[in-house]
Parts: sequence; C-alpha cells; structure tokens
Amino acid sequence: MNRWSGQQIGKYEIKELLGRGGTGEVYKAYHPALARDVAIKTIHTFSDDPKAIARFRREAQIIAALRHPNIVQVHDFDIADGTFFMVMEHVAGQSLQSYLKPIHARGETLPLAEALTLFQTICRAVIYAHNQGVVHADLKPANVLLNSSNQPILVDFGLSRLAGHESITHSNALTGTPAYMSPEQCKSQGSDERSDIYSLGVMLFEMVTGTLPFTGDSIVAIILKHIDEPPPFPRTFKPDLPFELEDVILQTLEKEPSRRFQTVSDLLEALDKVIVPLGGLPSALFDQNEPLPEDAQPCYRGLQPFEEEHAAYYFGRETLVRQLLQRMEGMVQGVTDGTNAPGRFLAVLGASGSGKSSLIRAGLIPQLRAGAIANSETWQIRLLKPGQRPLITLTNTLHTLVADKVLTASGLAEQVQRDGRGLNRVFSETHPNQKLLLVVDQFEEVFTLCGDENERRLFIENLLYAAAVSNGPIFVLLTMRADFYHRCAAHRDLAHRIASQQMLVGSMSPAELRQAIVQPTQHAGLKLEPGLVDTI
Repeated sequence: MNRWSGQQIGKYEIKELLGRGGTGEVYKAYHPALARDVAIKTIHTFSDDPKAIARFRREAQIIAALRHPNIVQVHDFDIADGTFFMVMEHVAGQSLQSYLKPIHARGETLPLAEALTLFQTICRAVIYAHNQGVVHADLKPANVLLNSSNQPILVDFGLSRLAGHESITHSNALTGTPAYMSPEQCKSQGSDERSDIYSLGVMLFEMVTGTLPFTGDSIVAIILKHIDEPPPFPRTFKPDLPFELEDVILQTLEKEPSRRFQTVSDLLEALDKVIVPLGGLPSALFDQNEPLPEDAQPCYRGLQPFEEEHAAYYFGRETLVRQLLQRMEGMVQGVTDGTNAPGRFLAVLGASGSGKSSLIRAGLIPQLRAGAIANSETWQIRLLKPGQRPLITLTNTLHTLVADKVLTASGLAEQVQRDGRGLNRVFSETHPNQKLLLVVDQFEEVFTLCGDENERRLFIENLLYAAAVSNGPIFVLLTMRADFYHRCAAHRDLAHRIASQQMLVGSMSPAELRQAIVQPTQHAGLKLEPGLVDTI
C-alpha cells in the first residue's frame, strides 16, 4: 500500500510512487511555489525521537547545501505526520541500473569509452561531495539517474545514515546495499571516503564486465565474500579489458581501506592511463577540489526548459518579450488593444516545444522583477501547473501568499471552492495594496489531467473572475498548447477570452536562432569556431 499516493505531504501534492528502497519511498509530486514536478523521498526512521529529529535536520541541511551539476538538488526537507521527507529536483530518466540491465542480460557490456566516461563523471561528483565532508555510503547504479542528456545524477547522498538504519535489525551500524558495500561497512565499522571508493570499484567492475564481483544466495553470503574472499580478476569475465584497468579495479576492492586509493582523485588519476588512449579527457583538466560556484550553469539548456535563474542565457526571443511587456503594460493602464475584452488576462499559445514556458519564466518574469513596468518589481508573482486537482493546486499557491495571515489552510480551501470568486476575494482582502501575476503554465492540464468537470469549471471561473476587472489586483497569464484550443469551446467565457486576448509563439527566425546560439557563448566568455553557426 502506498501511504501517500493521491494525498498531500506538507504543501506538496503527491502524484505517483516512483520507487521503494530500504530507506523509504520516492514519490513524484508537485511543488506549488516552483510550479514544477519534484521528487519526494520519505525516510523511514524513529521520528518521535528528539535526537533523531535533530540529527535529521542537521544532516539534511548539509545534503541540501551540495551544489553540483551531477548531484540531485535538494529543495526542501521537513517532517509531516511523523514522516521525515526531502524534496528534490525530479530527474526524468532511468537509473544506471535500469540502463545496464538489458545490456548485461544480452551478455554484452557498454562500450569501454562510454563506461569510463560515465564513471569519470560520477567520480567527479563524489569528489565534490567528499570535499564538503559528505560521504555517500550507498553508491550503486540504482542511485545514479541518467537525465535527458544521458548525464549521471547522483541521488540519496548520506540517506542511509540519515535514515537511522543502524542495521537490518536496527542493532548495529550496517548501512548500504550488500552487493556494493565495503568490508568495513559489512563489519559494522562505519564508513568514510575510502568506503565510497570500494563501492565505486564494485560499480566499475560491473559496468565493464557485465557482472558483480561478489554474488550469493543470501545477503549473509554476499557480506561474507566482501569480508573474506579476494575479488575475481575482471579479465576473467572480459579478456579484452586493458591490464591497467584491471589493476585499478582490484586496488579499489582491497579489503583494507589503507591499501585502496586514498582519495577518488587518486583513483581518477590512475584511470587516466586507460581513459586518455581511448580519447577521453585526463582528470587533470578538471578542478576536483573547488566546489562548483552556486551560479555556475551551462551555456545551453539543450532540451530542458529555461527557468527564471537561466535568464542571463536566454536569447533569441527579445521581440516576443517586448511584445509581452507591451501587452502587460496596456492591461495595467486599462487598455484593451481595441478588442473590447476588459480585464487582465492573456493567453500565450503555441505548438508543443515552441518555448512558451521558457518565454514566461526566463523572458518575462525577470523583466517584471526588474521593474520593466511601473512598480512591477513590487508585484507578487506565482506560477502553477493545474495538475490532477487544479483547485487544490490553486489553494496551495494562495497559501504561499497568505500563510502569515489570519486565514487557516482549511478556511482558504473553503473560500476557493465556495464559488468562482475565491481567488479574487482572498487576495484582495489579504493584499489590499498589491498586484499579483498568476501564471498558469501548461493550462491544457485542466483537460488532460483533471477528471472532475465541476472542479475544472470552478478553477476556470476563479481565473476569469479575478482577471475580469480592468483595475483589479490580479493578472492571469496562461500558456497552452495551441492544439488544445478547441477544448475550450465547452467553456464559452474562456473561449471568448482566449480568442480576444492571446499571443502566439511561433518558430524562431534564422536571426533569432543565431542569437540563441552565439550570445550564450559570448556571455560565458567563449568563442565558437568560424563557420560553426552557419553549419548548425
């Protein structure tokens, strides 16, 4: 039974169970303040123990402070209904374990260059964590996710310790997953950076040979092999492996921590003898010892949408941003652009993947926060996606605005669900001298995800009423795929409003594409090779 499925944990709307492990469950959920999906890890522990609670908060703060492109970002952590939970970025992709399984089932392995490049990237993330004083203690392919660019993202840093799983029987200090555990972990002697090196060695052995070094019919059998049995030679399973690689793997799997590589940097340096001849980059090119600056980010987002924090790298849509600001300014002044459609409502329409969300998040909103329209720097700005329960999502979003007011959460929900005027009523009463820009991203979800027609109707009525008065406090901005326009016909007022107050996002022109390619690199202080832009 999935305790949280279809419910709320804290302020987060649980969508579905993603997985279950020894330390807890992982759920896909919706983050109302960030208006995006997140992953929530619930953690099994003794949550009624004050010492356990203090330890959870202390260690969670350390984990949440990690900032590295190959380590999952922790957004929040808390306790709800006796359950510890951490809120992390949702990585839409499969685990390294799932990626390797069908390959190994066919009796094959990853191409050696691909395996070593992946492993090199994983190691750099571990080095960064070690430099911050964080030991993973449960490194394994299941705790490495591959994002849309096939880049590894490490998850569950320190959670085996944080969960308080003193052992399988809660009596010793056994942490980790048996197939990847170091001998000292198997003997309940704790773990340090060298324990992570052992686990990395098991992972590397598996990635290049297609099998684990130690297997058995039971957990105890595997643990005893880690403690007592010498590891097999990798070339026994894969005779064409370089001898230098075999030597590196065997040193990571030494029983005594003092005989292993003492740092992951040492491990990577030893791997250079294998990686460089295969066309890989030597570890010396990467600064392993400095934590990644908090504002560091790649020049290009690839297939990922732009968020507000990526505004400095958002180019090519300047004309559309100016047009959006003009429309918004017209609404502030009560101008209707000759449409006779009053109010503060605008629908941004376009094909799937045309960049509607990025236009709003990285284009419009940063401009408004900078005061591009008179007093817009003082506005409240909230983004949401309707999800399966749009009224609950709207209530949660409002709660982030009125949490310090007298209105209780239950009272807020009653106001929103009473009629189609709750949004306007609550914000007007609690923020009499402020403006609110409410962005409903991926508005088509009210048709694709919400199955309750009454809830859909009330949600739409709240939006339309709030935006109906030309001098009112609320602006409503929707983004929607154009191919869902016909679904609005069942809601006549909505269809009329969208027909009269819309803006279309089309494909980028050649000049805009050139800007999107060239200017991010210039901003980062880089240069493209002559002729490369034309080739692209």
